[in-house]
Amino acid sequence: MAQQQQNIPLASPAFQGVNTEDSPLTQDPTFASRANNAVIDDLGRIGARKGFFEYTTSVDFTNVTQYSGSYDATVITVGPLSHNEGSNPVCIAKVSFQLAGVEQAAEQYVCEVDGAVLRPMTHSAAALTVASQTQAMRPQIVSFAGQYFIFVQGNSALEVSGTSVTRLRDGAGFLPPQDDSGNLTSGDITGGVACSAYGRLWVTGVGANYQQIWYSDLQDARVWYDGKAVPTDSLNTGGAIDVEQYWPAGRDQIKAIVAHNNGLVVFGRNSILLYGNPQGDPAAIGGLFLQDTIEGMGLVSRDALCATGADLLFLDDTGVRSLGRTIQEQSAPVGDLTLNVRSDITRKIRATADLDTVSLSYWVHEGFAVCNFSDEGFAYVIDVRKPSSTGGARITTWTECPFDRSVAVNEGSDNLILMGGKEANAVLRYFGSVDAGTQPYHFEYQSTLLSFGDSTRQKFPKRIDITTITKDAETSATVRWGYEGRLEYSKALTIDAIVPAFYGTALFGEDSFGSAETTIKRYRANTKGSGALVSVGVDATINGGSFSLQELNLQLLLGRLY
Repeated sequence: MAQQQQNIPLASPAFQGVNTEDSPLTQDPTFASRANNAVIDDLGRIGARKGFFEYTTSVDFTNVTQYSGSYDATVITVGPLSHNEGSNPVCIAKVSFQLAGVEQAAEQYVCEVDGAVLRPMTHSAAALTVASQTQAMRPQIVSFAGQYFIFVQGNSALEVSGTSVTRLRDGAGFLPPQDDSGNLTSGDITGGVACSAYGRLWVTGVGANYQQIWYSDLQDARVWYDGKAVPTDSLNTGGAIDVEQYWPAGRDQIKAIVAHNNGLVVFGRNSILLYGNPQGDPAAIGGLFLQDTIEGMGLVSRDALCATGADLLFLDDTGVRSLGRTIQEQSAPVGDLTLNVRSDITRKIRATADLDTVSLSYWVHEGFAVCNFSDEGFAYVIDVRKPSSTGGARITTWTECPFDRSVAVNEGSDNLILMGGKEANAVLRYFGSVDAGTQPYHFEYQSTLLSFGDSTRQKFPKRIDITTITKDAETSATVRWGYEGRLEYSKALTIDAIVPAFYGTALFGEDSFGSAETTIKRYRANTKGSGALVSVGVDATINGGSFSLQELNLQLLLGRLY
């Protein structure tokens, strides 16, 4: 008598993300061996990410006197963005000025993102005289006392007031750091690592010294430590912290300074210092003190960390880690979020020649952090809402990422994720809509090796059913399957969606899309071949719509023992 086909459901495939660490034969099928250009969506399923939409549609450089008029301005790349509530986001953009198609100059400008327009601010003559073009595109921009301050390593700190940019040292009453004898250690604030916290600016790298932190006077960015040898201001509470003798593993150097959990965290390359009670006068009795140290792990680069509100995430040589809150314990617990892809991310860190190109950003509106290797256009996406069954975070990957740093922006009721674009992309937005003008990209899913509880028995798949949820735009997809890890067979599908209709009247060539309904549908693919271990995959080309993989069902026969 013919054997009856069995239906093997794979509900919520890959909703625990990618796992390349555990044995594929023992993994839960809710893990995946590949989930590219994917996220864990609002439905708790694996779905396609949103697109990278060109947010800035124009650049306005008419007030750049030497290149106004007949010159064409093209943005080459945009550095890190910073946003202060109530003001436009600020960045440094590298711009190519061309005349008759020939580049005349490529220069950096501090710019504001005014809606869809990228516009340079008014600079003083010496404001953007930079020693290093590369460093100029890696500024640290912080908000302090309602203004922006820009720190570029080796160059004078900049103060952004309204729409004008000046050097901090040119401001009235500027008092540079001095030692205890009253000698200038530096006539300027030239560090590239900074933090705005507890009513002060904290800066390191002044004079290329990464063993000392200078902090400003309370609520005054222009007054720094005067050594008290000549008490120009007896009430000045600016000061300095020498950390060189406190590294737990010998000599290290500061990579970043960040406020967290009512303390100040100083990240070295191979160790971490945690300071308590930074409020008030840090140098006073009972003021700032070294609370804890962590040895054997540190930060790979200044921008490879982000705060999630409840936690602090940072990229160590072994992957993305979590610096947990210290409530009752004396030491800080540290968790490994990229546990499920640890070997992969460790190899990628080792292979990255310039670690300053790596960044870590928290996209609060999406519920995940993005660890971006911008030189490769590759990112690990870390879901922070809940962990996988292994204890590591749910991880997916992205490719074709044309951006460097990113920032979450609140504009009234609109929540934006803005990114500093590369390759003439200006400022990008993480956004998904049929009329958004996003570039098409490729979603990829591949299951783990499926033995269905018996790796010694031959399997004969007869059919694969996939259930998808789509919206806004139809897409083309391919169901793939194979054996022993190879996806050697495929079938093309057309994935339906209810496309939103235009509404209103077309005025001046402009229309708007109305809302679309969600489409839930099952598709079938007849299969062939056999093997002991089955792999299933789904690829889809996404162009302005949404795509979520809800369920896989395999109809198969079990054969003889090998």
